[in-house]
Amino acid sequence: MIKFQKTYSKDSLVTKYCQCPDYADQFSVIVRTKNPVSFEDLLEITFFNDIGWVKFLFKLRNLLVKPFGLEIDILPQKPNFNDLKEGDFVSFFQIVGLNSKEILLGGTDKHLSGWLSLEIEPLSSLTQIKATTIVRYTNFFGRAYFFLIQPFHVLIMKSKMRKLEHHLNMKPS
Repeated sequence: MIKFQKTYSKDSLVTKYCQCPDYADQFSVIVRTKNPVSFEDLLEITFFNDIGWVKFLFKLRNLLVKPFGLEIDILPQKPNFNDLKEGDFVSFFQIVGLNSKEILLGGTDKHLSGWLSLEIEPLSSLTQIKATTIVRYTNFFGRAYFFLIQPFHVLIMKSKMRKLEHHLNMKPS
């Protein structure tokens, strides 16, 4: 079951970058697997295993934001999962923080800055996965842009969390 809240963990790496966000949300899911969940699992499923309607939304987004000078050349960059480090790119985000339980990805354009935190919290035979999004607007256009995409953001994040739940619960032992 996916849990949704409009807040974030105050002990997250993201607090180093944005202590007063304009928007925050967190999705979490608990999975049962005998094998430990890795950042490779999360990143592969979250960024490099998109379903058709999500790909379509990104193409539509690129078409609509091009006149406003926003980043449109969003091509997934797949890192070397065996050697993740700060500065590497994962899709259109850069790794800005990393520890044993959390990876923090960030990106900035003219209108806003955004961070995505993926946390892995082992709970005996279960694992809790948290995906936190933090957004800070730079100007009016950032606020307007995020107002328009926020409903799609929620749909995409719920879909990706369901996908994580399905794939990780089905992960062979």
